[in-house]
Amino acid sequence: MVFVQSRAAKVASIHKELAKQESLIIEIFFKNIGNGKSASRCGISSPFSYHLGIQGPDRREYSQIVGVFLHQISLLKLVFRSRGFLGSEDVNGYCAWSSGIRVPWVESEPDLLRSWGLIRETGYVYGEKFITWQEEFCGFRRLTQALSNINEN
Repeated sequence: MVFVQSRAAKVASIHKELAKQESLIIEIFFKNIGNGKSASRCGISSPFSYHLGIQGPDRREYSQIVGVFLHQISLLKLVFRSRGFLGSEDVNGYCAWSSGIRVPWVESEPDLLRSWGLIRETGYVYGEKFITWQEEFCGFRRLTQALSNINEN
């Protein structure tokens, strides 16, 4: 029993550290990196803007908006990993926020929709189970459908 608790504590610690590092990487693209400028303002492309072919001034704006989007996904990833400890009211609340607030926002931004497509296609750092959970419980199935509509045009 002690080994199981010790292992669970270690896994939780690793997940916490991974979340911190992921957040740091996201923030570098749109917050101060030590010289009063963000990475995107210095002309550094985020991996997403590179893969989606977003160039010029649009790249700066995109890097900022995708940073917010990725932070929101990271928040839901923490909810997903903690759903066994959180009450269903909390989990349902985050999913309702995602479906009712976040999904319509992403639907209104074609570059964010394409970002969702890239995350979905590659699994990014989230994994298939989390992506499926977002689609089933957090409204992201609508985004996948909207993305296929964009790709058809």
